[in-house]
Amino acid sequence: TGGYDNGLTLDPELADRKRQIEAQSNKIPEKHFSMMYLYVEERFQKKVASAFDDSRIRFHMDAPSHMRLEGRYADLCHLREQITECVADKASKETIYSLPHHIVLRLKRSILADIRRTHDVNFTIMRHKHNGEDMMLVAVEGEPENRLNACDTLEQVINKIKSHSVDVPGLESYADEKGASTSTLARLEDLVTSSLPSAPGMGL
Repeated sequence: TGGYDNGLTLDPELADRKRQIEAQSNKIPEKHFSMMYLYVEERFQKKVASAFDDSRIRFHMDAPSHMRLEGRYADLCHLREQITECVADKASKETIYSLPHHIVLRLKRSILADIRRTHDVNFTIMRHKHNGEDMMLVAVEGEPENRLNACDTLEQVINKIKSHSVDVPGLESYADEKGASTSTLARLEDLVTSSLPSAPGMGL
């Protein structure tokens, strides 16, 4: 049984045995000390490190967008899977906006702080390049209902900024202490329409 054709075996059993031997020889031993680099966006890295508090997780200074894992191969494979699930869960609780730099400059911290307190969300602002233009990423993080409400408010604030082309003051001093019936947007709209003239819109 089994012959050769130009150096290739015609015996399927021999071919299967060869594949098994190759697979076993290429397998990394479970206890082998290994190093892995895992892509994790910077805004998630501290959250991941604090969630696991694991000495095998290290920051990779030469590539800030990567985390370095060191330890036994089998343990790192399990840890990598856990980190991936953790990052996926956190990313699923984000809504990200890509905005021109000049729009974000008009989003004062006091406005974002007001939205954050009102809707129990967090903001992360990041810079990136798109077709050679400076753009900003604004990530809104929170539970689905809170995030949806915060995004509605943020989008309307952005529309106000674009339509009036003005810096918008912070909103805290305009908050109604009885508060529940007056929205952040309503306070902003009253402020803008009563105190500032209209100006040409600025498109994205």
